[in-house]
Amino acid sequence: DALMEQVRANGLQAALVVDEYGGTAGMVTVEDLVEEIVGDVRDEHDNPTPDFARRGLDWEVAGLLRIDEVAGAVGFRAPEGEYETIGGLVLETLGHIPEPGETVELVAFNPEGAQAEPVRWRATVLAMDGRRIDRLCLTRLSPERPGNGGRPGGR
Repeated sequence: DALMEQVRANGLQAALVVDEYGGTAGMVTVEDLVEEIVGDVRDEHDNPTPDFARRGLDWEVAGLLRIDEVAGAVGFRAPEGEYETIGGLVLETLGHIPEPGETVELVAFNPEGAQAEPVRWRATVLAMDGRRIDRLCLTRLSPERPGNGGRPGGR
């Protein structure tokens, strides 16, 4: 609220964000502020590819999708960690820069943070943008048999 008031009062379109040490932490635009209040705002500069889409039993998601957005869209609730995006979680779990086609199994948690055993998810890297994960396929695996592609009995 205070930042939005300062931006409007000074007629600014962007502001630099300073961390507690006086260093530059990033930049925020008026669009960023509006999106935090009302949700995603699409314009001519946005990528026309949706952030997430249902593909049969799977979900195709953007690697830059924030963890809370993934939870709201597909139901996967990630554990706490040093990442903000689903791509960051996959990178941290793998421990290296992946190639398209690589997969990793992810543990799901319930909203209270307790481990939701035995539900697991498989993330498959679909596309990279340099060293960044661009697109992922998320598949909820069946509790009966981890790794069976989300189908009861592995069929």
